[in-house]
Amino acid sequence: MREVVIVSAVRTPVGKAYKGTLRATRPDDMAAFAIKGALERVPALDPKEIEDVILGCAMPEAEQGMNVARIASLRAGLPIEASAMTINRFCSSGLQAIAQGADVEGVTAVLLLTDEDDYNALAATIVAGNSDIPVYRVAPSQSGVVSSTTAGEALFTPILTHPALTARHAAGATFTTQASDGGTPQASDLLFRVNSDGTLIPVTPSSPPNPQPGDTLVLLGPEKTEKPE
Repeated sequence: MREVVIVSAVRTPVGKAYKGTLRATRPDDMAAFAIKGALERVPALDPKEIEDVILGCAMPEAEQGMNVARIASLRAGLPIEASAMTINRFCSSGLQAIAQGADVEGVTAVLLLTDEDDYNALAATIVAGNSDIPVYRVAPSQSGVVSSTTAGEALFTPILTHPALTARHAAGATFTTQASDGGTPQASDLLFRVNSDGTLIPVTPSSPPNPQPGDTLVLLGPEKTEKPE
């Protein structure tokens, strides 16, 4: 069982050519800034674990020619052992990179866990349109941000958006796993369950929690409360 989990998304500034403050910034430097920024949002991820970099480039020429993905990854400080691939599909190069990154043999699901609602919606629609595997995404931070026609089921409950999950964790709630006895522990939220054959089953509005004996539960516990002195 393998899942693709997208946990970070960042954007770089844009401006009119020849006029903006970034006009002298090399494109490979800009890509490296984006890679660094994405990694900074996931401090638990060791860059040494990164095996491949897929970068979309609409105009692969001059400073952004050759395999600019490889150049940007090295400028971002990724290990030389990480391979890299540059994809060109003109205006949809970035979207194609997302789709191709998810279209890996053996992948059973794509989980979008970033705090960028628009990115989640766009990536979910693109991946779902290029793959037969299921796509899941966290609920949008604000109601109405993501269209109801956006591909991908919302993970967990509607109130567990990415900011809500982050706030809970910062308040002392921890992620734990435990064997199921047929129920969910009090004051904990069930995020996933793994059945006896190793299948990961996310909790979604259309697939409510239904733990079975023998399942392994992935839980978000309650916030810790300080004891009065």
